[in-house]
Order: sequence, then C-alpha cells, then structure tokens
Amino acid sequence: MEMGLNILIVMIMGTYLGQKMMTVLMFVEEEVGSPHIFQTQQVRISILGCYLKMMSNSNP
Repeated sequence: MEMGLNILIVMIMGTYLGQKMMTVLMFVEEEVGSPHIFQTQQVRISILGCYLKMMSNSNP
C-alpha cells in the first residue's frame, strides 16, 4: 500500500513540475524568439525521457 502511495505522490509531483517547466519554457520561447524553439523542444523531450525513466524504475 505504501509503495502505491509513493508512486502516486511521485506522479502528482512529476505532473506538477512538468506543467511548471512547460509554462517556463513557453514563456522563454515567447521572450527569446523562434531560434531557440528547437533547443527547448529537445529539453522538453529529455525532461520527459528522464521522468518516464524514473517512473519505470519506481515500478516493482
């Protein structure tokens, strides 16, 4: 039961932090302009990859 609760907390935190990061990146894109969009796309993909890796590692 506790393991399931931990996973739930991690998922909620991950979702919240992911949303925050997306908001920040979108703001940066608007401020800086289009040349950096490709870079931020890569950053998003790597963040998503790390998050998914963490999730798969936490599952027994």
